[in-house]
Amino acid sequence: MTVAPATQAAGGGRRYALLLALNDSEYARKAHGGYGRVFVGALRSSAEDTWDCYRVIDGEFPAAEELELYDGFVVSGSPHDAHGDGAPCWVRRLCLLLQTVHSMGKRVLGVCFGHQALCRALGGKVGRATGGWVVGVKEVTFVEDVEGFEFLEEGISRRRSASIIEVHQDEVCICD
Repeated sequence: MTVAPATQAAGGGRRYALLLALNDSEYARKAHGGYGRVFVGALRSSAEDTWDCYRVIDGEFPAAEELELYDGFVVSGSPHDAHGDGAPCWVRRLCLLLQTVHSMGKRVLGVCFGHQALCRALGGKVGRATGGWVVGVKEVTFVEDVEGFEFLEEGISRRRSASIIEVHQDEVCICD
């Protein structure tokens, strides 16, 4: 996936920015064409949607004047953590970007590290998991009719639960 400047999505579809906070593994490149394709393949709800991929881990960010063109933003997982004063410069810059798009009323989905970075950006606390590493498969039950989250139903099947793979040592401690 290449990085493209934001323009209006062709054909009336929505436009999203995927903020990749990890580098492609050799397996992801060979099997899927990279993590960008994995995320877009999992999240695209319409062939008319446009996705721009930014490798924030490498310092690639959307320009401030382009933010208004996006309907939403997705922040990927990462092998890095989102907490601590010693966070890499790109993590701090990502948090500033998340504060900006939040203040603009944009939709933001954070996956693992992404949700931790969003929590930190909005004033919450993120840290090491009190129980240490979590590794395994967990059954997740989806909540129905959560006020304000109706948009999650757009293009998503009405599954009641899913098994997900967990591998992490950090967690959101307090969400303000």
